Amino acid sequence: MRRTGAGLPMSADSGVVMRVHRVRTEFVVAACDSELIGRDLPVGDAGRTVKVSGQFYGERVVSKEELLWALERATIANLLGERVLRLAQEGGFIGPGGTVLLGGVPHAEIIAMRGEQERRTMEGEFCVVCGATGRPLTDGVCASCAADRSTLLSVPERGVVVICPHCGARKSGAKWERVGSSPLLTAEDLAPFLRVHPEVGVRRVRLEEISATGTVRELVGIADVIFRGAEREARVQLSVRTEHQTCTDCSRKSGRYYTAVLQLRGGLERSNEKSPALHARLDGTWSQLLNECRPDWRKAMSWREELPEGYDVFFTQTLAARAVAKVAKQKFRATIKESATLFGRKNGQDIYRVTFCVRFPRPGAEGPTGTPSREELEQ
Repeated sequence: MRRTGAGLPMSADSGVVMRVHRVRTEFVVAACDSELIGRDLPVGDAGRTVKVSGQFYGERVVSKEELLWALERATIANLLGERVLRLAQEGGFIGPGGTVLLGGVPHAEIIAMRGEQERRTMEGEFCVVCGATGRPLTDGVCASCAADRSTLLSVPERGVVVICPHCGARKSGAKWERVGSSPLLTAEDLAPFLRVHPEVGVRRVRLEEISATGTVRELVGIADVIFRGAEREARVQLSVRTEHQTCTDCSRKSGRYYTAVLQLRGGLERSNEKSPALHARLDGTWSQLLNECRPDWRKAMSWREELPEGYDVFFTQTLAARAVAKVAKQKFRATIKESATLFGRKNGQDIYRVTFCVRFPRPGAEGPTGTPSREELEQ
């Protein structure tokens, strides 16, 4: 008996596609030369044609060993093309004169004698590569063998990650994301480069560093994946170059750019509160107010200046400044006065800088509480 299949090292692709069909008790192997798929072959003299269908012959290229392994167990075989017939002849499945022409293309059909062949076939469906039984099969191949012959994960030869050196944000297209991330590369940085097989689900990715220079790191990504219901480990090697660019917000902050200012002041009531006491009270209130603010509002804060009458807090986003002012009004009984100053023009539109004068009265009766809704903040 010929030793084929899992017992031999797999050869290079043979240029042959194959599909295994199970029809009642028959184990049908259909294989043809890959370039014949989709062709119309003339049959007879009446202009009739027969299409070579990938649905019947398959579209998965197989090795010589896999083809011979399947033919050894087939009860019926349909072979079309010079290459597949040559491989079948080399394997001893077709003798001299055992082929005909179909539309000018060599063709052969094999019907196996019952006996040992039938016993092996009737034992149950088996993988045509490793011979295992009792496993779910796709085109006659179990998930383990299909995974060994498929590219589950791949990555480009080199990836580029753009990081803001000030806040750790990553650049994704024209946007900056993940503000406050670590300046070191993580598995989350590798994820956008992964090209995943359509039947693969990725559960987790771990990174191991092989080598590193000033800007380039050689990494191995170890992924826990699920392929056709089976858990596996897939490895990819990636070279990642890091580039440092200052993100839009950090650039604005470093250039003292702002679109709005929050003026933190004491209340309008008559008071003999001295400047040190006022600043201490505003500092405490401001700390409490920050705890009530969303992260994206705090991110829009650029810098703060101390003045005799209080503090000025500068923002790179007007909507964020307005939202903070509204929280101050609802949580701390502050009064708000809003004014705008024309700053310039951009794309034919006027640009304004908005000032919010927020006055915090001295502690007294409790005011309304509750953080305003998103709809209220965007009004």
